[in-house]
Amino acid sequence: MKNFIIALTLMFMACGTPPKDTKLKNVSDFIVVHTPQPFEKVTGTIVIKGEARGNYFFEADFPVEVVLENGEVINHYAMADDEWMTEEFVPFTSTIDISGLEPQDVIIKLHRNNPSDNRENDMVMELPVTID
Repeated sequence: MKNFIIALTLMFMACGTPPKDTKLKNVSDFIVVHTPQPFEKVTGTIVIKGEARGNYFFEADFPVEVVLENGEVINHYAMADDEWMTEEFVPFTSTIDISGLEPQDVIIKLHRNNPSDNRENDMVMELPVTID
């Protein structure tokens, strides 16, 4: 009888819900920035070019922020340069005018567009550059 209970328990455990995939998503699997390079000096206008998987976009764009040394944030966006409704990489461009800013180190944050507001879907790539 004891062996039957153990076998029955193991059978129920085997038929249960499989564990969730807890593997962390690496942002570099979803977005690659070609320009500017990390720690590059930029002036006048920042032109950000790269590729992101289609599911990084929503309605062909995703949010971009430039975080200044004093904590101020310049909000902008990046636009898909091609068809974005795919799981493949799609080229994107973002052009941000920084001509009136003092020289300083800033962080460019490229956020996955997450209209669901589900934090599990949040993702951000951070790119440090220097305004010269």
